[in-house]
Amino acid sequence: LVADSEIISWPTAIELFQPDIVLAHVSSWDVADRIVPGVVEDWASVGDAAYDDYVLSEYTEANAVLSAGGARVFWMMSPYLNRGLLPDDHIDRVDGINALVTEAIETILADDPDAIISEIDYPDWIGETGGPRDIELRDDGVHLTQFGLDEIAPWLIEEMGLT
Repeated sequence: LVADSEIISWPTAIELFQPDIVLAHVSSWDVADRIVPGVVEDWASVGDAAYDDYVLSEYTEANAVLSAGGARVFWMMSPYLNRGLLPDDHIDRVDGINALVTEAIETILADDPDAIISEIDYPDWIGETGGPRDIELRDDGVHLTQFGLDEIAPWLIEEMGLT
């Protein structure tokens, strides 16, 4: 991938900003059904073998792009959503995408033990889906409230070892 200051992209952002740390968030968008030309001929989702291989390669490439300038990359795992059960919200898909990110991290570290990459257990921080803490942090079941934002910032700083 080539950075071009006229195009908004990860390579451009990394080249222009040159971050020391990158926080990437695995989310419900990552488990939506997709058609990927040349990979799957019909709609596919996490759990379909060919699609999983594709997603694994995409996360591995994403990490290469995000760490290209030497940045430490932290992958914030996806929590379950609390907004009614849509296919994209199914816990099997969320578990599946988190497992693929973990596998990508393990593969990267096996290939390059000096890589500075890790995962952050955001689901554990959120707590029980639909529980009192979750509702206080994400009153719509997905997005952090202002209270949630105020609470997560110091936690993330500690999780990334920036204290």
